[in-house]
Amino acid sequence: MSSIKNYARFYSSFNRLTIPGDKEEYKKVLVLQYTDNRTESLREMRSSEYIALCKSIEELAGYNVELKAQRSSCLKLMQELGVDTTDWHEINDFCQNARIAKMPFGRIDLDGLKELRKRLFALKAKGWRRDTTKEPIYMLNLAGVLGKA
Repeated sequence: MSSIKNYARFYSSFNRLTIPGDKEEYKKVLVLQYTDNRTESLREMRSSEYIALCKSIEELAGYNVELKAQRSSCLKLMQELGVDTTDWHEINDFCQNARIAKMPFGRIDLDGLKELRKRLFALKAKGWRRDTTKEPIYMLNLAGVLGKA
């Protein structure tokens, strides 16, 4: 029995496909193909089979290409707003703000990235810039000093 409880990943990509005929029948054929004709039910798929199927469907639907384009666009806008896009900690800190995305950048899905992009454009239109005047905090390596004493 599968440990998968939420099939949103599959359906979000599957519903983007242009399928002639019965979608339910096409889904069953795909599941049979990825389970070596063991089952036609998503619920009876093993986790590894489900992941492989989802990756394939995402590729067919062009999800990864669009996801990459949206991430790139968001990072470019963040950079224009003064966020250091070479520092993942700063990117995640910025995105986790309740007014931005409420989660780390890497966890934002395609729809979330589209929404984030709108927010970033709005911030840019208002002339907002990230405050870069804060002094950096430096950590001292006391282990090396104590080890020599």
